[in-house]
Formats: sequence, C-alpha cells, structure tokens
Amino acid sequence: MKEENYRALSLTLGESPEPLVFTIRKYKPEAVMLICTPASRRFVNEVAAPCGLSPSDIEIVEVDDSAEKASAQLVDRFYNAYRRIADRLNLGAGEFAADPTGGRKWMSAALTLAASHLNLDMLYVDVKYGPDRKPDMDTMRVVPLGNAYRQSGLFLFDRARKMFNEYDFKESGELFENLHNEAAHSHTHDLFHCLATASAELEKWDLFDYRKLKPEKLRGAAREAERSAASSAAGRNEVENLAECFRRMADVAETLKNTGDKNTPHPAGLFDLIENAGRRLKRGRYDDAVARLYRATEYVSQLALKKYDFDTKKPGWDKFDRAVVDEFEKINNGVLPGKISLESGFKLLNAAGDPVGQKFMSGGKDGRGFLFKGNTTSRNDSLLAHGFQPCTEKMVTGYRDELVKAIGECLDRLAPEYAGDGVERILERFRFPLIQDIFRPAP
Repeated sequence: MKEENYRALSLTLGESPEPLVFTIRKYKPEAVMLICTPASRRFVNEVAAPCGLSPSDIEIVEVDDSAEKASAQLVDRFYNAYRRIADRLNLGAGEFAADPTGGRKWMSAALTLAASHLNLDMLYVDVKYGPDRKPDMDTMRVVPLGNAYRQSGLFLFDRARKMFNEYDFKESGELFENLHNEAAHSHTHDLFHCLATASAELEKWDLFDYRKLKPEKLRGAAREAERSAASSAAGRNEVENLAECFRRMADVAETLKNTGDKNTPHPAGLFDLIENAGRRLKRGRYDDAVARLYRATEYVSQLALKKYDFDTKKPGWDKFDRAVVDEFEKINNGVLPGKISLESGFKLLNAAGDPVGQKFMSGGKDGRGFLFKGNTTSRNDSLLAHGFQPCTEKMVTGYRDELVKAIGECLDRLAPEYAGDGVERILERFRFPLIQDIFRPAP
C-alpha cells in the first residue's frame, strides 16, 4: 500500500494546528483521529474547517495533560478509537498511519509506542520556523518514516526466534512470514523468508508428517541463508551456520520422507523419535516425551524383526524355525499372539538368539527380564496412558539415556549403515537447529 492511499490518520494536536492541516490535506483520509488535551481541544475546529472535515469524519481522543498518568491512558484510548475506525472502514494493511508531530512530547512518544505495536506507518511534518517562532508554510513537508517492522524487523524477530527455539514452528512461521513481507533490506528479506520456510518444514517434521516433507525447500532455505550472510556483516557466522544446518537437515528429511512413503521401520525413524522425545523433554513436557520413548523402544523391536521379514501386525510364524516359535510360546505364557506387543517382540528376538533380543531381555534380578520394565510401567501409570501419575524429568531423562545406551550396544545389528558413529553423534544429525541472537549489538 503506497503512502498516498492512507484512508485514516491519527495525529497528536498541540497549539499549532498548521502541521496537522498540511498532513490531512496531503492524504485526504476518510477518517481522522485527533489526540488532544483539554487545553488543545479548542484547536480542533482550526484543523477540521480548513480540511473540510465534518464531525462524523473526526474521532477526538482527549487525555489528561499529565505525562505520568496520561501516557497509558492515551495508548488505551487510542487503541479503542483505532479499532472503531478500522472496523468501520474495513481497513486493510497499510491504510492507517500515525503522525506524532504535534502536541506534547509525551503525547508523541505514547502515540509512537502504540502505533509501532500495531505495525502502522509513521509520518512526521518537518518545517522551519521564522523569527516570530511561527512555522514557515513554504518549507513544510511530510517525511514518511515507515514502520518499526519494515525498517529492520528487529521488534518481532526476538519473539519469532523464541518460538522457533521452543519448537513452536507454527507461530514462528507466521511471525517470520510477516517479517519477510515487511523487510526492506535484501539480506533480512532473504533471512526471514528462509526462516519462514524452515519453520513450515520443521512443523511437519515435528509432527512425524514425513510424507509431506519437501527437502528441496530446506535446500532453498540454505541458499537464502547464504545470500543473507553474504550481504550483511551482522550475524554472518550465525547465519552461515544456519545454512549448513538446513543443508544437513535436507538430506535427513529426504531419508525420512522415503521411510514415510514405504511405511516400514527404518533406523532414521528410530533416531528421529528419540530426538522428538528430547525436544519434549527440554520443554518440560515429560508425559509427551515418555510416550515417544515408549514408541522408540517398540520401534527397536520392529526394526530388529524386520531383518526376519516378520510383520508385528500380522505375525508370520513360518519366518522362524519351529524350535524358536515353541520357545517363544513357552516364555509368552503359552500364547502365540495375533499381534506382537512391545515386550513380546523382544521375547521373540531373544528366543531366536538375536543380539537385540538378548540385550533388551537382560534386565531384572535374574538378568532375563525386560530391560525397560520399570520405564514402561511408569509410562503405563502416566495420565496419557492408563494411570494418574505424571512423569518426572528424572524418570524421562534416565529412560532416554538408558535407551540410547542399549541401542548403541546393538547399533551394528539395528543400523549397520550408521555403524562407526556413536548414537549421540548420529542423533546430532537429526537435531533441529537453534537460532542465535543474530542481530545482537557488536561488542
């Protein structure tokens, strides 16, 4: 929206109505809000008459002439008047501007504060004064100041960064998209767009919606981050690191997308489950985290059983020797289940002499029980499962660390393509980046 198309203006009124008249005549708005004190209210007609404004065109906002209490009063009354005008005229973005030229300094400051939070454009009337201290009308001109977000985007960036780093990607995506739309400088334009794109992809990723992942979008975000880093010295190292992270994540997203399409266990799915649980753990969502660790534990057995071409939903007992099936039936209370549960999967693997089954069935006092019995029992007792006990940070952290350790001891069997790296190093490939304080002042 060009500045010439402002449909509504808000102006602070002091004892010099001339700058206000100049602004109103320039833009010819449909509605005008005049912010005044009891003392300056008498000048309202000196603004309205020269501009041909009728009473219905003007919304008068009168505040006490006291900086200590009237600043908050002005912000409150301004906002209510702004909403009335915006709703009545059905104003779109960029159609309402604020001019804090007139009035007392605290009035101008309060209007600027309120207008910046509403993303309104700001105007200022510049004029030279003669020896008689009256404005020289021939020198009067309107100076468009833009708005706080369009100038730099710094005001929303901190909130968007906080949301991104707390894994609230829906909120961060919307904020970064707004910043991208308002950004005036090319380096911030690219930066905000790449972060909006990354937020959209990570939101799908965080919800396990692998099929909808678009790795090429993350690669595009990496290229935009590189352009942003190349065109600005501010935060260059941080932005270059983001570009590297997005490139890495694009490769991982490619793998996860393929696993989602095939609907079958894959080591990448296991590692991503553990990282997803870690994000919940960091946010203090312990019950959510333990639910994911429980699923990751089951995923281990499904991944190991895949090597036998065994489907846990539709068990094909002919995949194992009869002696293995008989042994499993014996330790499973004489039952061959129609579906393989978490613990049953490890019992079957143990009966087959599989290293994964042997490791995960080495718990208990006799060393032959399920290794994670205590953890899964705590999960079953949680509010999100069958009980009423909330999970604790200590319980979830312990579960996570023990599971990672057990997987590490079986890594060659579970994920030979990742062999050579420890599980923690593998998990780093699946870890979501954090945005640093890119625009912090230089020391």
